[in-house]
Amino acid sequence: MQLTPKEKRAANIAQGLCGWGWGNCKEPLETKFLCHKHRMEHRKYKRLNSYYAGARADRKRKRLCEVAGCDRPLVNATKCAYHRQKALDRVTRADRWTYKLKCKYGLAPKNITDALIRQNGKCAICGKPPGPRRPDNLVIDHDPTTGAFRGLIHEKENRSLGVFGDNAEGVKRVLDYLLAAIDK
Repeated sequence: MQLTPKEKRAANIAQGLCGWGWGNCKEPLETKFLCHKHRMEHRKYKRLNSYYAGARADRKRKRLCEVAGCDRPLVNATKCAYHRQKALDRVTRADRWTYKLKCKYGLAPKNITDALIRQNGKCAICGKPPGPRRPDNLVIDHDPTTGAFRGLIHEKENRSLGVFGDNAEGVKRVLDYLLAAIDK
């Protein structure tokens, strides 16, 4: 009499052999029903099926935002541009500015406030107050070789310093050029 596949599997398990494939594997058991090879295969199958089950995985396959009700395409691994920006905005602009001050220049907001008071709220180069538009904003000026904070100057003047080489010799050459043009 020939055993059915279910009976064959039950007989194998009773003998301490793997029950995978209705009893066709003859390896010794590692867990309750499976040998090592088939246990690993089962884990992989289970993991893949659980990953693709559910709405989130389906949305990820379609490359849509993970936020419920949003059908925009992804810009990073999980969110669309709108929801990514909302997440970034939770960290306030002041927090990002404070972090940048500390990491890039080694300063605290109090150091900037002290510099503004020392400069009477005006640019350290031209002595004019900050204006409403971007090139007239005061920015942090630092020595690029040492990283030392020098003061607060207008953005356009900071760019000009960079063009002149961020050193006294470059600015002196420009001054000599201008003075020579006046003498002609």
